[in-house]
Amino acid sequence: MKEFSTHSYSKMQVAMVNDSAAGDQEKFFQECEASYQRQVETAASLCQGEKRMILLAGPSASGKTTTAHKIAKAIVAQGRKAEVVSLDDFYRNRADIPLCEDGKPDLEAVTALDLPVLESCLRELLETGCAMIPRYDFHVSRRAEEWREVRCSTGEILVVEGIHALNPAVLKSLDEDKVIKMYVSARTKFMDGEENALIPKQLRLIRRMVRDYKFRSTTPQITISLWENVCSGERRYINPYRDGADYKIDSAMDYEPGVYRSILQPFLDESLNSDKENIRNFQGVDRIPEQEEILEELMQALALFSPLPENMIPEDSVVREFLG
Repeated sequence: MKEFSTHSYSKMQVAMVNDSAAGDQEKFFQECEASYQRQVETAASLCQGEKRMILLAGPSASGKTTTAHKIAKAIVAQGRKAEVVSLDDFYRNRADIPLCEDGKPDLEAVTALDLPVLESCLRELLETGCAMIPRYDFHVSRRAEEWREVRCSTGEILVVEGIHALNPAVLKSLDEDKVIKMYVSARTKFMDGEENALIPKQLRLIRRMVRDYKFRSTTPQITISLWENVCSGERRYINPYRDGADYKIDSAMDYEPGVYRSILQPFLDESLNSDKENIRNFQGVDRIPEQEEILEELMQALALFSPLPENMIPEDSVVREFLG
């Protein structure tokens, strides 16, 4: 089993994963899902007394959205009501988002959110039990005209999820006695003996590569070319506040590397031989060798794991956030 603590990374040996893959695979998948579900149910049970709001943060490809809805569902199963709000709906219109040094919108910055509107909505929800919440249309990168009404009556828990959920800029207007802070991410280090085989940051990159490829027809090289900016934003805006969480959830499934090996190997092989000129044109700079090196490292890491079938993943699994 994993060595797990809510305030440290868990560890799992590749050999143990492969032993499970060689045995009853259905049982292996079920055990992984059950371990994650126990964390979700613990998170739901922590909302006692005056607690009215869960603030759930996590980096890119951490499973925030699915985890937020699963916590809300667990709260309902425990006999209470819950509502989910995403901080993504509070993004400013693209033209109003602050710029990075390279002149591109800094989508990772907390100031990319419309903080005055967010503050007003959350305060109104806690004080009156009702507020109109904006909707963000990512297809056109601006706020939709229609807002939605959210109700959060006495005894109901509001689950607020987003990369900046633990940022002081979000917390400053809230009564912290009514708030419980949580953090979710892939937090399992897969070990080959004493050596790291696949670390959480790599697993999240793989998740994002799969999601980008499946939903946006984006090549792995392009995902990698954007990844450093994502990680830079995490270092500035997420990591400084994660240890302030009251509870941490590990969204990594031990079966994931084996599944990703089955999914990724064919198109990673193809990508390493793809049209590199298109990638240069997309980036504006030539970083092809670096991208290929990262791809090679990921392929070597995944090659340590026995392949596993995607069709054994439950439809409501957090992993489906990346696979569809």
